[in-house]
Amino acid sequence: MVTAAPGWEICLIGLLLGAAVLLIALLFFLNHFHTYRAHQVLELERMLEETVEEWAHDDLMPDESQRLARLRGGDRDVLVQVCLQMAPSLDQRALERVRAGLKRWGLLDRELANLHHPSPARRADACLVLGRMGWRSAIPALIQALSDPHPLVRRRAIAALGDLHAVEALRPIVRTLEATGSWGDMLAIMALSRLGAESIPHVTALLQESTSPAMTKGLLQMTAQLGRAADPALVRDLASHADPEVRVEAVRALGHIPSEPASVAVCLSALDDPAWPTRALAARSLGRLGDGSAIPSLEKAMGDTAYWVRHHAGEALAALGRSGHDALKRRLSDQNPFVRDMATQMLYISALPGEASR
Repeated sequence: MVTAAPGWEICLIGLLLGAAVLLIALLFFLNHFHTYRAHQVLELERMLEETVEEWAHDDLMPDESQRLARLRGGDRDVLVQVCLQMAPSLDQRALERVRAGLKRWGLLDRELANLHHPSPARRADACLVLGRMGWRSAIPALIQALSDPHPLVRRRAIAALGDLHAVEALRPIVRTLEATGSWGDMLAIMALSRLGAESIPHVTALLQESTSPAMTKGLLQMTAQLGRAADPALVRDLASHADPEVRVEAVRALGHIPSEPASVAVCLSALDDPAWPTRALAARSLGRLGDGSAIPSLEKAMGDTAYWVRHHAGEALAALGRSGHDALKRRLSDQNPFVRDMATQMLYISALPGEASR
């Protein structure tokens, strides 16, 4: 009797079962490999953290230096990441030692080359490493990276140039922000502020040249973060700019730069601005400027129709010490319920020492 050959359905089931077994085995192997690799990376990170910590206090021993020089592939990436994470906690001398080692082993040159990598993520990471590690030789290449088509790379390049205090990059950065319409990017403005005090006269010069409200606003934000202006009169003049957003940033900046009687006068005048955000920031700046002559005007602003004007006026009075607190107490019996509520809130939040239990 002849036995019939197994049907094609049985063969197909066998093939599928075999493929499933192979797939499970492959997944098991990959999971085991990734677990093993993750454990290796963790151990390497611990070792490198200890090594970099030693590095921070003294030059590496020759055998330690050779061991790091022998790292290859992904292990070199781990070394860079460990250095990057520890860089903010290192003093300048320790950072210089770490940077010298990374340069000696070709890792900084590799990051410099990565500024032209096909992947935007790798280009952005290269900017981060070069800036955080303080490699000023990378400044020309980072200025070129400002024209990168990807916004993340441009932002990281600006941040790196800020970390490097590259004042010479200010104008190229400003041109980039203007050309890409990126003045609203507060991360970029904060990075610009890291250029430091040497950039202050250059910021003032750019403010004088600016014909763009967005650029003027961004430079005023930078002025506020720097805490100083080379020409405070220019900032005061901008408090009467036609653009209400520029006026807001001008009165905000006046509250962050050293107090002058003329600045107090401008902020007092701005309490009557038709735009409530300008009135609100003027009140806030008056509190920061610390001039008691503003108290009567701030008391009046407590009755403003806009909540944030009342709020900042109350905060300003609370910041002006005993006289300001006395003004808030007077407002507790005001006919306007909004004024009474704000005065009560500010007195509760900012009670002077010894008054909290009264």
